[in-house]
Amino acid sequence: MAPSHRAKKPVERFNPETDKGGSKRVTTTYSFANQFVYGRVLDAACGRGVGSDILAHGCEEVVAVDNSTEAINYAKKHYEDIKFICDDILEFLSSCKDRFDCVVAMEAIEHFDDDLGFVRLVYELLPREGVFVFSVPYLEKLGRNPFHKHFYYSKDKLIPYLKGFKYEFYYYKDATIYGELVEFLKTLKKKSGLGSLVVVTKKV
Repeated sequence: MAPSHRAKKPVERFNPETDKGGSKRVTTTYSFANQFVYGRVLDAACGRGVGSDILAHGCEEVVAVDNSTEAINYAKKHYEDIKFICDDILEFLSSCKDRFDCVVAMEAIEHFDDDLGFVRLVYELLPREGVFVFSVPYLEKLGRNPFHKHFYYSKDKLIPYLKGFKYEFYYYKDATIYGELVEFLKTLKKKSGLGSLVVVTKKV
């Protein structure tokens, strides 16, 4: 029996019409993810669907899930050929019987009470060799964002979450993806604001 994953619903969402910094992050991280995903893809906690639309240009089919009626209605109005579903993503994963080759979850797991439980549900959903790409804020301090339930994500913190996956870590800052931590850290010294960890995994 799957554990209970009911949690307070996250309300923080990127608005493509007002948040230009968020637009750069979404465009960069989803375009990066598009190099690895294929086939039938689940965009978990998709928000207003900007990233889902990017994924749709390189995949067979995209199904995008978010628990905000407003966000899903916006997505349906602006993006075609994507199946948008309004549902709690944890409940969707717990009961999902569909086949997905890949799952993408950008800036999502920090909102859930049971972030590890979310990762394990994705693992259970994916077939062998299935791909899971996700991002989290890098070393975000406690209380910096009132919508987040988890903080201080780092490579060392995330590795125990990834049992059963092969994985590679990348770093995002200012519309750039870095493959090396040392280069990424140089940007944090020069510019204000936090970056993100982007994790590319494959189920083994």
